[in-house]
Amino acid sequence: MRPRDGERGNVLVMVALVLFVLIGFAVLTIDVGVGSSARTQAQRAADAGALAGAFTFVTNPNLTGQALTDAVTNSAKNTAAQNTILGTAVPTSEVTVAVDTANRRVTVTLSHSTPTFFAGIFGQSTMTIGATGVAEASFSATGDKCVSPWFVPNTVLATDSNICDTTDKKGNVTPGACTDGQLLVDPTTKVETQYAINWITANPSRQFGIKPNNPGNAIAPGDFMAIQLPDSNGGNDYRTNIASCPASAVVCANSYTAQTGNDIGNTKKGVCQRITYDQDQTCSGSFDTWVGVGQYQEPNGTISDTSRSLGVAPIVDVCSFTPCGVPSGTTPSFPVIGFAFIFIDGIGNCPQGGGECVLARLIGITGCGSGGGGAGGGGLPPTESGPYAIPVRLVRTQ
Repeated sequence: MRPRDGERGNVLVMVALVLFVLIGFAVLTIDVGVGSSARTQAQRAADAGALAGAFTFVTNPNLTGQALTDAVTNSAKNTAAQNTILGTAVPTSEVTVAVDTANRRVTVTLSHSTPTFFAGIFGQSTMTIGATGVAEASFSATGDKCVSPWFVPNTVLATDSNICDTTDKKGNVTPGACTDGQLLVDPTTKVETQYAINWITANPSRQFGIKPNNPGNAIAPGDFMAIQLPDSNGGNDYRTNIASCPASAVVCANSYTAQTGNDIGNTKKGVCQRITYDQDQTCSGSFDTWVGVGQYQEPNGTISDTSRSLGVAPIVDVCSFTPCGVPSGTTPSFPVIGFAFIFIDGIGNCPQGGGECVLARLIGITGCGSGGGGAGGGGLPPTESGPYAIPVRLVRTQ
């Protein structure tokens, strides 16, 4: 029987229609995959911007009002713009920043338009990628999992020559650093002092010695301001803990024993291994240089807001000993009352005089106290885990 003329080619038409639909789904799948990759990259840009903005609360403690809002906004936008989405730089015009100064919270919203590959066949030539990152800075710290194995005496910035009060033969008392208010953190409230905030603001590029290599600058005979971390056992561990993160956290309010002895060799090797890009232990390699707070120049000339030379060191209360003064001939335990955020320059002549020391710049201070975290609605939720020395963290993404 001959087929009807009207039915000729039906199968071919049906196959063509099915192929068209299948190809449509295939090409749209490619655009969906590209869109998913773009959203991931956009989220990273938003998160980075939010964290950078929140960090401004820590590094600019003296800013208030519109000046603070502007600084946070600029940092967040500029950091987000350092990222790319599908190889295209993020314009600052696509970044919106909301600053909640009362709660020290920053919200970065990014809306990026990117071309489609195949969806244009169906009339959609672009797709909009959106992402939001939220970060906050607390008023206080709880501890840190990645500290340098040195402690910063609470009196390190004092101009007084003595920690303790001194009395001359006539009975005249000269206040020492512990009673003259020249401290980093208030020993009672565990909140950073106005003296320290003013010092950082007035001396943003000034170096100080964080670990002396000369007995004349030791805080007590045999005590060169190195800290005995819980899992540290000898010089090799000490060097490793300088170059990388230790295994144990240093927690607020806990006391830690001083590591006696100078150990110049391991100090130099650990510092050089940490700050050089090629992990060189003689500091002959390349490393970042200080430009300003939040601006560190990499060897290739790029200015970044982070650096391998950035670190955290615990601030300890040296004024808690009675009678005043760190005892000699012993291994005292120092209570941690805060953390110092530092930029490590390397080994050089100690500003205090008398030989070499580890040179650093003080970027920020966070005390272990509650600060303003409760009354103003700021601070970290009690459900958040820690520890955090520089209390800036991403709290929500979407």
